[in-house]
Amino acid sequence: MKATTDELDKKVGMLKECIKEGKSFTFNQICYEVQLREERIRCIEAIIEKNHLEISKSQSSSPHLLQQLADLILYEELSDVNPYKVQREEYPIMSSWQFHLRQQREYNMILAEEMDVNYMKCNPPVRRKRTAKEEWIREKNEQERLRKINVFYYEFSNPSPIKQYSLKNSGNI
Repeated sequence: MKATTDELDKKVGMLKECIKEGKSFTFNQICYEVQLREERIRCIEAIIEKNHLEISKSQSSSPHLLQQLADLILYEELSDVNPYKVQREEYPIMSSWQFHLRQQREYNMILAEEMDVNYMKCNPPVRRKRTAKEEWIREKNEQERLRKINVFYYEFSNPSPIKQYSLKNSGNI
């Protein structure tokens, strides 16, 4: 059983090397052009059918082997190193480092609204909160200023005494 699992590991490793090098892979006297996805899927199906009992019996290594075979099916997407493949393809499959890189490049929508094209902050200015001491000084100065203004306002708005004017008749009317 261990020998068959090791043999299956070797076959999967050979298949992986053939895909990387661009060679054809021979399994059960059938030559597969593994650069084409359809041929690669047929080859992997043949490997699974032939070793179905060994894969189902070995509980420990089967998930690892199945994961490797699934990665080989999606080889083009996983080996594409272009970090901007999300823009080109409709349903991109990213490797773990590409996914991490994408998460690092993403911004929060609030930050995106506040950032300029040149990554300069262009958010509206926000007034800082005054300290208690600054607030006390401001109120004290405001009270003094209002006292001075109130004196002038009181003088302006206070009714003044009525002035009487006498008009002399000149008699030439």
